Amino acid sequence: MVNIDSSILGDTATAPTQSKLQLYENGVALGPAHSTHDSIRTLGKGRFSHWGTALRFSSSDNSNPKTNNRAYTYAVLAAPAPAPVTPTPVTTTEVTYPLSSAAIANPDRGFYWMTDCRANPVSVSQLQAYRARNGHSVIHCLWYLRDFKNSQISSAVLNQLATQMDNVRTAGFKMILRFVYTSADINDAPLTIIQQHLDQIKPILAKNNGDIISVVQTGLIGQWGEMSTSSNFGAPSTAANWSARKAVIDKLLSVVPVNRQVAVRTPAFKMNPYGSTPLTDAEAFSGTARARVTHYNDCFISSSNDYYTYVSAADKPFIQQDSKYLAMSGETCADNAYNECSAAIKEMASLHWSYLHEGYHADVIEKWRNTGCLETIRQRLGYRFSLQSASLPSSAKAGGTLAVKFVINNSGFAAAANSRKVEIILRNTATGALIKLPMSADPRRWLPGSLITVSENVVLPSSIPVGNYALLLNLPDSAPSLYARPEYSIQLANQNVWEPVTGYNSLKATLVVGQ
Repeated sequence: MVNIDSSILGDTATAPTQSKLQLYENGVALGPAHSTHDSIRTLGKGRFSHWGTALRFSSSDNSNPKTNNRAYTYAVLAAPAPAPVTPTPVTTTEVTYPLSSAAIANPDRGFYWMTDCRANPVSVSQLQAYRARNGHSVIHCLWYLRDFKNSQISSAVLNQLATQMDNVRTAGFKMILRFVYTSADINDAPLTIIQQHLDQIKPILAKNNGDIISVVQTGLIGQWGEMSTSSNFGAPSTAANWSARKAVIDKLLSVVPVNRQVAVRTPAFKMNPYGSTPLTDAEAFSGTARARVTHYNDCFISSSNDYYTYVSAADKPFIQQDSKYLAMSGETCADNAYNECSAAIKEMASLHWSYLHEGYHADVIEKWRNTGCLETIRQRLGYRFSLQSASLPSSAKAGGTLAVKFVINNSGFAAAANSRKVEIILRNTATGALIKLPMSADPRRWLPGSLITVSENVVLPSSIPVGNYALLLNLPDSAPSLYARPEYSIQLANQNVWEPVTGYNSLKATLVVGQ
């Protein structure tokens, strides 16, 4: 405390902001003036008070003014310094959300149907029937190239592929895609032909930056494209044969849009060419080969090692970590004790399964239906996001900041497979006008097994009209071509929040915007 000459009027009980004294630290003005003595003691940061003849103050960084070697001076201004602004209390709405047990045909997840899409093209109406009848949102297309093992793909077949992908998009589906040369034997195409074919296919996959692709399975090598023994690539047992397989995977990675994953048949086909250290949180979604190469299992829970899918003790631990950030897909291939309900669900959770063929093996699917776990699996494949609670501002001013907080539960087996946006939507209750406020949250990191708290400050436009606004949460596809289509937005597993026409989820709260 410093005594000030009594000729300089200080604040009093009847005139708490009359002092014209301004305090400086090394020539820089401090403040706010007229601060309470308690706030000077507890908050500091340059607050000061000239009360009566006493000056009480704090340094700019709360260091001791007696020992910080700074010069403190004051001047008398022509008018009193502004009084501290009392913050306007922010009121919030606390909301909880009841869960829904409904099966949801959300994008990029779930059961799918596999078919030879070249021999049996799938129409828009067929796809829409799959969704209505089975709740599917994904189709697995095998694309056989048996007749092009020694020549370029014809323009007619390329056009057919482009049309099939357009049909998938029109129907509101996503696609798992695998190119195959043979199913009856091991006679595939040589590396140079495969590379030429992939160059031909690249413009088709690149349309809209691969918007409707869920994942591309490597295929191409060996029977059914499962990358095993092959007429042109031999067995995966020599350095030269491994190198040739890596050349195919690398080429496919260069052809498939960089925001999409490429799946190989066993963990070894990733670990051998790209290293045996599983993907880390830091490298996930970075666009490297390791961050894009995933694994599919077409003999899932069908034997002790899934018919040589997992041949090393390191394979499953690798996939358990890797699949946190990458999409697992495939099918079962034999009915036995390994795929009883409890074992199946445990394995799907451990390996973060996103997609599963509902057509094969039929005996396994029927067993799950009869023993009561099929619908549980249907619900939990991939992600299943639900709101648990939210804390939302109930009032704000144009240009102000909204502190938005909500808690998400993911009861699925996996996180979201591909990137998507997160937005808070403000809809004027009188006019229906929309204000879209982007958030930085990433649903690919909303891992299962724990609650995810999303807490961000979003800024209102300064031009927003005053009025009442319904608050909504939007989780649309990140592709501009699909962004506004509700069938590509995520429906939350809560009661009475989903708007099928808009693709928004109601947060059950209203914001009052004032001037």
